[in-house]
Amino acid sequence: MKSRHVLLRSCSVVFRSFLVIVLGSFLLTVPGSTYVQDQPDIVWQANSTGKALAFSSDGQMLLAGTKLWRASDGTLLRTFILPYNGGGVNTVAFSPDSQYAAIGIQGFNQNLDLFRVADGLRIAGPISAHSNGTTSLAFSPDGQLLASGGRDGTAKLWHVPDMTLIRALNGGIGYRARVFAVAFLDDGQTLGIGGQGGVLLFRVSDGALVQTPAGASSTTSLAVSPDGQILAAGSDATDQYGQCVDCSIKMWRLSDGALLRSIDGNNNGIISIAFSPDQQYVAAGSGDRVYDGVVRFWRVSDGALVRSFNQDPNNVYSYITSVRYSPDGSLFAYARADFLAVVARNPFSACAASLSPTNQMFPASGGSGTVNLTLANGCAWTATCNGTCMTITSASSGSGSATVSFEVRENFSGSARSDSLTIAGQTFTMIQDGGLGEDCSYSVSPTSSSFSAKGGTGIVNVSASERCAWQPVSNDNWITITSNSASIGNGAVSYRVDANPTSSGRKGTITIAGQNFSVKQKGS
Repeated sequence: MKSRHVLLRSCSVVFRSFLVIVLGSFLLTVPGSTYVQDQPDIVWQANSTGKALAFSSDGQMLLAGTKLWRASDGTLLRTFILPYNGGGVNTVAFSPDSQYAAIGIQGFNQNLDLFRVADGLRIAGPISAHSNGTTSLAFSPDGQLLASGGRDGTAKLWHVPDMTLIRALNGGIGYRARVFAVAFLDDGQTLGIGGQGGVLLFRVSDGALVQTPAGASSTTSLAVSPDGQILAAGSDATDQYGQCVDCSIKMWRLSDGALLRSIDGNNNGIISIAFSPDQQYVAAGSGDRVYDGVVRFWRVSDGALVRSFNQDPNNVYSYITSVRYSPDGSLFAYARADFLAVVARNPFSACAASLSPTNQMFPASGGSGTVNLTLANGCAWTATCNGTCMTITSASSGSGSATVSFEVRENFSGSARSDSLTIAGQTFTMIQDGGLGEDCSYSVSPTSSSFSAKGGTGIVNVSASERCAWQPVSNDNWITITSNSASIGNGAVSYRVDANPTSSGRKGTITIAGQNFSVKQKGS
């Protein structure tokens, strides 16, 4: 049972270029700026969770340490059971389709595990990924790779879900600076590595070092902007007296490596950073020399500090270890070193965007499609194509809700392929068939499942050639597909069965690439 308590919100206090006393403490802000310091609008919080957080791609779930919660209200869904706990969880990550959860722990060996989200089954691990602890994890945008970083100074690429090691990056003989952050760039073609040695960019296909962003120092966290154009790094470089040598957030333009901005952390090391989905703000979690912990928000356009949420000045373990935004931007979450996890409303969420649909499958011949964007009036947006398979045929920027039209080119490759659009910081995924027809074979396992009247969730494993695309379709309104609605090669379909309000049993089906999966449910 999780522990919760309600916090009364204090009145917001606005600081404008002068010293103000608040609850016995004081803050001095930058002249000419507007800065708000108050308490977060907390939705829920839980103790004894963990120091690392990740939202699922649909925003429905939050993974905090080994515990999986419903993001909207803090209902505990399940706990992933680690075979070895070591010194605790360092890092967690969801696959893009939310089918898998990876957990890295502090331990000399046996420090990486991969779980299936639908039923909590551990499908790989414990893996001795790194000597002396796995510190960071990131899935590639297509979900085929998992990158890990560790205190042994290396980053490694693993194939998902069998966790076969593909290659190690940043290796060599002798001591190597510890790695604390990994992030995929360029639609998964490049891997960024951050650590004591600064920031390094490696090509995923062959492991070659391709870029070293200028000015990077000891790095604890990395974040990529929603449009994929900016790499941000949080630094925590201190001298022998504990004073900051470089405690900042640096932002580089990925196209040419130019340093766009450096934001001073005000003598507080940056531990975790995250871009807001609308790319207007960057949130950072860190320690604080007065409050022991603080979540701060800077405006990306000019680097101005616009809000902060201070933690407990009487608790030295209240410093922030992880900060994340929900995909729709309505919530932000942070974790502390004392294992408290907090989910709160985004103070700048007036421009949170949503897309419908979020993915679609097309035949090899291509075709046209539309994506509906829901956004508040006055909120600006841009749309970009992240590959070469699609072109945007409508306006690529605007304000407020809109419909974005696109065209999918004919696929002559003989293999299924995918592409994506980024619209107002949200991702629309296109899966296109390769036209292989009878050359593709599919099977599902299991072929049926039974549920009580209360309903529940389940998973269907799909076996298919790596060149073949498929799409699950629910044939009944009480069965909902909860994973992505199209995929390529082997995969899995997650689904939810609603409660049966009638006394009669019922039967339904999910069709996957011509294969029927049967669902039986008892009456109430």
